[in-house]
Amino acid sequence: MSRKPKAFQKQTISHVSAILNEGSARRFLVADEAGLGKTMVARGVIQNLADLKRGRLTVFYVCSSQPIASQNADSLLSFLDNDKEIAKARAKADRPSLLPLSELPSHREVRLFTLTPMTMYSGGRRGLQRGHALERALACAFLHNVVGKPLQRVQNHLSMGVGGFGDMVRRYRADLAAKVAESDVDTKRFLKAFRLELMMALKVSRGRLWEVLESLRQERPVVMASIVRNVMAAAVLRALKPDLVIFDEFQRFRELMARGDGDLSKDLRMHGSQRRIIDVVLARDESVKLLMLSATPYEALTAGVGARHRHEDGDSDFFRIVDFLFEHHNQGASHRRKIREQFSLMEAELRKSAYRSAELAQARDELRRMLLKVMCRTERPPQQRHDLQIEAPALLPADLKAFGELATSMDNGVQSWAVPLWASVPAPIQTLGSKYKCWNNTSFKGTQPIIKRKQVDEGVIPRNWPHPKLRGMLDALPPKTLALPWIRPSLEWWRSRGPWAAANTSKLDGKLLVFSRFAATPGAVSGLVSYEVETRMLGSRPTGKTYESVGKASHFKVKADAPALFTLFFASSFLASLDPLASGFPRTVSAAKNALCRQLRARINAEVVNKVKRPLMKPHVLLIALEKRQQTWPAARDAWVKALAAGGSVSKAAALSAVRDWENKAKSDFTALSQSEFDLLVDLALDLPGVVVERALRRHWPGARDQRETIQMLLVNGFRRYFDKPWFASSLAGNGSGAATEGSKRPKDYPSDLRAAVVAGNLESVLDEHFWTMSNSGKSWDEGIEELTDALNVSGGRSRLRERGKGTLRIDLRCHVAMPLHPAKSDADSLPGERPARPDQVRHAFNSPFWPHVVSTTSVGQEGLDFHTWCRSVCHWDPARGPVELEQREGRVARFSGLSIRLALAQQATLDQREKGESPWKAVARWATSLEDSHTQMTPWWCVDQATTVQCNFAPAGSREHQQGAMLERARALYRMVLGATNPGPLLEELEADDNVTPDLAATAAINLRPPPLSS
Repeated sequence: MSRKPKAFQKQTISHVSAILNEGSARRFLVADEAGLGKTMVARGVIQNLADLKRGRLTVFYVCSSQPIASQNADSLLSFLDNDKEIAKARAKADRPSLLPLSELPSHREVRLFTLTPMTMYSGGRRGLQRGHALERALACAFLHNVVGKPLQRVQNHLSMGVGGFGDMVRRYRADLAAKVAESDVDTKRFLKAFRLELMMALKVSRGRLWEVLESLRQERPVVMASIVRNVMAAAVLRALKPDLVIFDEFQRFRELMARGDGDLSKDLRMHGSQRRIIDVVLARDESVKLLMLSATPYEALTAGVGARHRHEDGDSDFFRIVDFLFEHHNQGASHRRKIREQFSLMEAELRKSAYRSAELAQARDELRRMLLKVMCRTERPPQQRHDLQIEAPALLPADLKAFGELATSMDNGVQSWAVPLWASVPAPIQTLGSKYKCWNNTSFKGTQPIIKRKQVDEGVIPRNWPHPKLRGMLDALPPKTLALPWIRPSLEWWRSRGPWAAANTSKLDGKLLVFSRFAATPGAVSGLVSYEVETRMLGSRPTGKTYESVGKASHFKVKADAPALFTLFFASSFLASLDPLASGFPRTVSAAKNALCRQLRARINAEVVNKVKRPLMKPHVLLIALEKRQQTWPAARDAWVKALAAGGSVSKAAALSAVRDWENKAKSDFTALSQSEFDLLVDLALDLPGVVVERALRRHWPGARDQRETIQMLLVNGFRRYFDKPWFASSLAGNGSGAATEGSKRPKDYPSDLRAAVVAGNLESVLDEHFWTMSNSGKSWDEGIEELTDALNVSGGRSRLRERGKGTLRIDLRCHVAMPLHPAKSDADSLPGERPARPDQVRHAFNSPFWPHVVSTTSVGQEGLDFHTWCRSVCHWDPARGPVELEQREGRVARFSGLSIRLALAQQATLDQREKGESPWKAVARWATSLEDSHTQMTPWWCVDQATTVQCNFAPAGSREHQQGAMLERARALYRMVLGATNPGPLLEELEADDNVTPDLAATAAINLRPPPLSS
């Protein structure tokens, strides 16, 4: 499932590898536009350097968070032969201070270690951090070994009250002793480095270590923990001796580039270790190479209209990076001087409006020649963009009342926060939470809640939410569209019906990624949107039912004897072998049924008659009879029983007993089927979730036929749990046609409604498209199926509201159709059993066609993460701080084979050459090769005609935020023209005011840093 680099990526890989290998520059920046595959470039560089190195290449991959590390680590190693080889090359531990006794990579050619600055050291601006108990226990084991004396009191000090800490230390000591006895080379190296680093940190000889460590017990435990964690990390990183360090989205850690010590601890016992850690990851050792990745490595603008970025000493952020890159270059000083001179010439020409002068062109070419020694950037050709500027509803009296109550309740010292908080956070008095001092220290007694707990229990929705942005979003993406259990496919096999057809009228399609300024906004938006959608789906609340009780209703509860459950979610290999596309692309449901009917008659080996002389077989019995008939039933039965018992609510014995009873009724030696049984089988082959999931998997996963247990587990513990929601049961009532209305009674036959929805919503087409994207993701199928199972079970936790501020009645709203990427600040103590999902779990769920349909985040989600699989719409809930941030936001959805690309290809593609049994998406991909640009190969999977991303701004027209968004769009087209200016702000303002400076002219005048073409 590994992708190969395209031509434009090969150019970059070749250029970077040559620069780093020849040794003239030890640092290089790849600043490709967001979404063009910098991870693929890094993979190619690793592969090239590993091929050139004698011995094993050691790589440190440094990124901002573990979700990014987990997303990219395997991709960096995907040039290896298979998943086993990748596993051998990747370190299991993700913290340097846990590496010594973990399983180190054993691959003979390359080994990869993932690191994050937050876990590399403690102290400095981040404050002291105790770290994980396992880190402290491992440090204790090393201290025991180095000192050679019992350190029980030191161990007690480092335990910080953690239960079982002594057992952890004993296990680590035993493991360490065993490795030393085996003369393990890595362990001996770690021990020696730890001893030397500890002596340097404490500035004592080995003989006085015990005495000094004992004296540290007089200080807070976190001080000792920080010292030993830093010592362990510095020792391990130096002992591993990296050959290549990859810094991903490094712009988030600019402080590490500075030679100053402002970010480091003032405690000298930590300071030295921290400095040595930073020196390792910044490749200050002579033999180490540093590859820096960032789509937006420098800033030209910062927050606010008219605010410009400038360092206090007058030097631009761009020059700081240039100086850093050339720091170890053999002609670095000369190049840095010449680069400044050429930028001064460019600036002079731009100030004269000489945009096409020969002097400007000459300076630009000279800069390209010199800068390509340390950096390069590839960009897409100009693309069609669609900015959906939804006019937020006019301000209502309720909006102004909400602001007035917030502002008048605040003290003068914090009242200035009232406007930005009110503009961003829905229902701020109720949703901000105790982490906001202006909320925590304010009494809101006497204010009117937007929604009360009693109203939540009664299922009451405000007529108009008193927040214009929230109303604007629900207008663009209305509850009827958000309520869909899966979104519409890019390529429909037949016309969608019911609620999926109604979704055509929405202003947005696919999913929506929301970016906000304040951490309280994602939780508030997610909770309120989910409440509105859920309440409208469920209709009026039955008497005696509360908000909590209605959420617990189950229709597909696991029971041993549950025929309907078996029928829906059993992986029938016989029915999955029938293909509705066998006679060509069906276009209609009738055509698909006719194709299935013909195949079934040919395969069933039985006469179809009006009546049979035996009792008619029920659906679950009929499915078993078919499996028995093709001799696949024993394996199918075992897989079903195992999946059913996996949850723990049903024993294997009980499950097997129930299945045996059904089995005895399933007579496989039938010679005739009634017409009603035959027609039922045709319907089941088209509309059973278990059948369409397995059939869609077979089109893309070569080994799917041999993975019965895995598929059955996905169905029972993934899809069954996902569909077992009361709001789906209510909203799909009426045979999947959307006939159920608000206030209708709970459906009595949810299984039939779900089957009808499978057809009405083109579920098999959606799954076919999704599994095609999985097959091109570079991940193994085992990993992909595990991620999908987690996605179907993801919990968004709760969004906490208070009726009137701190200490008043609490309201915990479920987050499901909309989720925050990170738990809201008010979610610290969620309800028992409802822990919110990790950010990577939320991202995996958002990258599926299922809920959540909206994910909200702050700047944390702007860089390095992919959200493009089923989303092409970005909502700038609060304006980006500058064009760099704007580009990063849009780069989350404008990526390889994203939804915008697939929608465009689906409209243009011809499926005439589709092979028998083949996925339509494989045929689309084959057809798309005819559009490929042989020079760059960027078209069609990164950019293609009619592929559009959607930018949403829900700020009221005429507002300051509305103006700021328009200004940022123009600034984005211009800001690269001002690189290298001594003070870019005024120059950028001059260019913005010049109507002759069009986006096309700006692109021409900017420096082209595309790497040179490959030599033939």
